[in-house]
Amino acid sequence: VCLSVCLSVCLSVCLVCLERKKEGRKKKIRWGLLLVVRPDLTSPHPHGVVKQVVASVSCVYGLGVPESYERHVILVGDDLLAVVDEGLKGKLGYQQEPLSPERPWAPPAPGHFTARHFDEDDVVVAVTAAGDGDVTYALKFEDGTLAAIARRRAGDFSSSGSVFVEEMSLWPATHHSAAQERKTRDRVCRDVERELRGRVDELLAAGKPQYAERLEERTLRDLELLRETGTCPGIENYSRHFAGSEAGEPPVTLLDYFPPTTTTHKGGPPRFLLICDESHLTIAQLGAMYHGDRARKQNLVDYGFRLPSAMDNRPLKADEFWSRVEEAVLVSATPGKNEGKVLEARASTARCRTVASKLVVRPTLICDPAVAVRPRRGQLEDALYECRWRAALGERSLVLASSVAQANLVAEKFNEVSLHDGGVPLKVAALTGRVKPKTRISLLADLKSGTLDVLVGVQLLREGIDLPECSLVAILDADNEGFLRSDVALVQNIGRAARHVRGNAILYADRVTNAMRRALDETDERRHVQQEYNRRYNVSPRPLVPKYSAARSILDILNDEAFDDSADPGTPGFLRRQHAAPRKRELARANAAFETTPA
Repeated sequence: VCLSVCLSVCLSVCLVCLERKKEGRKKKIRWGLLLVVRPDLTSPHPHGVVKQVVASVSCVYGLGVPESYERHVILVGDDLLAVVDEGLKGKLGYQQEPLSPERPWAPPAPGHFTARHFDEDDVVVAVTAAGDGDVTYALKFEDGTLAAIARRRAGDFSSSGSVFVEEMSLWPATHHSAAQERKTRDRVCRDVERELRGRVDELLAAGKPQYAERLEERTLRDLELLRETGTCPGIENYSRHFAGSEAGEPPVTLLDYFPPTTTTHKGGPPRFLLICDESHLTIAQLGAMYHGDRARKQNLVDYGFRLPSAMDNRPLKADEFWSRVEEAVLVSATPGKNEGKVLEARASTARCRTVASKLVVRPTLICDPAVAVRPRRGQLEDALYECRWRAALGERSLVLASSVAQANLVAEKFNEVSLHDGGVPLKVAALTGRVKPKTRISLLADLKSGTLDVLVGVQLLREGIDLPECSLVAILDADNEGFLRSDVALVQNIGRAARHVRGNAILYADRVTNAMRRALDETDERRHVQQEYNRRYNVSPRPLVPKYSAARSILDILNDEAFDDSADPGTPGFLRRQHAAPRKRELARANAAFETTPA
């Protein structure tokens, strides 16, 4: 997971990656709502506050029509029947949960509510707004009339943790909240029935009666549920009918939820600023998501599982995505042809105002690691020796294998040999695609804390992993040409040692392949520029503060407001409030001198 932090003079909205898929579904509803009903969140602020939306590449998938949010966000009224039946169930599509005998006061899930009856007219309704699982509201009705509204945080069941409020807003349970209107439901059902009749006739004419029967049975069941409850399994497959769009039209996505700017003069701020971290992977995913979704749904349509309109519940195509992006920043240590195509296409339409630039000098002033090429014969013994040497210095190492099986064997051999030969014992673990995500986080945390000395992996030790304690990257079988040993993969792997002052990389190969040559040339070029910068302005590389490098994730750093002011004054200034100003002035003088120096 990568997190980008941006300061934009346009006071725009940033789109970056999202950590959890489950949390992503809730935040889609939350931010979709806020962008529609609270446009001030993204409007220019007099103090220059930059608002950010965190999203994954799933932001190119279809959502409900923004206008449906405006129509269906309601404030709680006074009458119990109006709140529960007309509001929660009717307009918003909330579902009632049964009370748990063991935990009667447990908060309901987002988009659900519970009703606790004390007598016929005294009821306490607990509701958790869709997209906001951290807050639960308790509505107390006396004689069928609303008496009080209490708000409490998730997990806090004490009376002292409740805050009484005058009113509250409720959000739609799904993106397709328009289905809760009877008029809209009837129109959608008529459109679906019309499409169903045409598709059934096509399948029967093609001699596929079993497919026609399956499609008719499934669709009629969905229509029955849609008429009665306003929802059905797979309701998103009828999104084209809810939106009232034509076949083949691009879906409405999160990008369409950003409000237009109020400035009418030319050159005003854009609706949002897009930041693509690790763009060499992200841009390729934009096109791949559409094609993968298309291939999967084509089979569902061909074999009578879905109507053809389900094909329009799809991600945006690459060109459709970029047509919605006014300004973008593409960030990658290994930009390639994908970034070049985007820049070329936008330049040809006069939409590109900048050019590609290399940001080689790091804020830490640490140079790219020195790279050595050694023969493959005896590579395991040599890598074990190098890892032991780093472990004796309190540093960590990464070993890159060619396959999952080889990674497991290398980790097993390192552990076995280090226990029986009398040398420095090593604590080694394998980090591969077969390891569960939670275990991966634990392994990386153990490596940072010193519980592990070496991690052996295949491809996961690439983008998005920041290991300031790692001083060695050993790449086994580096001359095996292929995806895992391409120039992009090698540069990314070598870069894992670029966070340490004494970083080194070793490539075990009997010959220098073209990919190795390009990776070596790129690393040497960057290292030369960085060393020249440090020598010219008499600055020295400084490592990251151990407090932050030992954190379990970037979220720990962002949630920790206190900087390490008790550390030694030699601590890098850009991570300390006490010494931030002198360090910032020093870097500003060096950068100004560098920019004004003739080439």
